[in-house]
Amino acid sequence: MLKGALCAYYKGPVVLEVVVAPVTGTPTHMRREAEEAAQRQAREALAADPGVAALKRTFNARVNENSVRPRSGTSEERGT
Repeated sequence: MLKGALCAYYKGPVVLEVVVAPVTGTPTHMRREAEEAAQRQAREALAADPGVAALKRTFNARVNENSVRPRSGTSEERGT
């Protein structure tokens, strides 16, 4: 339909090429990247926590990676 409309408008043949580029920079894409970064930071913080390391050593404990969740809100909102 678009090609037909352009041919009619320009009164002659038109070559129309449509290229679909990868979707980036959308609010959903940016939110997903932020969530993934927060999840990665939560896992790294837990891995570096001396208390968690002590529990692992003392009780041969393991962290269930699927249970790790980032804290919501900023440190100011949490009062830390």
